[in-house]
Amino acid sequence: MLNKKVTLGVGTIGNTEALCLCLNSVLSGSVLPARIVVRSEGSFPSINNFNLEQLSELARIKGVEFLIAVIKSKGAREGCDWTMNNCHTPFLWLVDDDVVFEHRALEELLKGSDHAAEIGPWGFVCGNKRDVNNRRGYGDFGQEELDAHVAIKDYCSTNLYYSEEGGQVIVKCMALDTGHVLLNVDTLRFKGLGFAYFKEDFNCGGYDTFFGIRCTHSGFPGYFAHRSKCWHLEKQRQNFGEFSQRKAYLLRSAEAVGITDPSLASKIFNWVK
Repeated sequence: MLNKKVTLGVGTIGNTEALCLCLNSVLSGSVLPARIVVRSEGSFPSINNFNLEQLSELARIKGVEFLIAVIKSKGAREGCDWTMNNCHTPFLWLVDDDVVFEHRALEELLKGSDHAAEIGPWGFVCGNKRDVNNRRGYGDFGQEELDAHVAIKDYCSTNLYYSEEGGQVIVKCMALDTGHVLLNVDTLRFKGLGFAYFKEDFNCGGYDTFFGIRCTHSGFPGYFAHRSKCWHLEKQRQNFGEFSQRKAYLLRSAEAVGITDPSLASKIFNWVK
């Protein structure tokens, strides 16, 4: 089923092999986005990639618009904002190119957004994104499936894996992850909320969570839909590290925009002291 309210946005720096796995899983979903926008900030090994061509043809057959933009990189924040600005639908499903989605991933995100709308204004709904291994060194990483009846709670990690059924459909979440998130683009753009905030910035981790914090404190909270599942295949080489530095960056950035929530430190990377 095609959902005309959703655009899928995925950025890549040339990992075409992973991108094809990602797009294949999206196009195998129970609900499909109306548009797919691929933003390439690197150099494709070959735009004339056979599997990428075949997937674009599959998208055409299924009625999904398929666009590729090759653009000079200005960093992850600017890339996300570009994708938001070029989203022609109310919702943007922002994903990483090295993520593989379960077939009901988008369907469950949309169910989560319906529940969020019943509560009030909302900014984003994150899905359940599980790393297949712990290359990044998360302090709360686990391979076991958690019981959603017991374990799921507000401000939980989107990298923990909760059971398919049980528990609330959504819980509160500040830790926005651009690897698997549905953005309420019409609302966020109208309120002037974007990922790039400071005039001078650096390409580091944490920018997406900082955006999530700003959304929440602007009255457009985020939620976590644990039944919307995907698998993070990870990169062969990590771009970022040092979680303590990322946490410090988030706390200082929050202070710079007047957010002085004393409990904030316990809600992001809570294993970092």
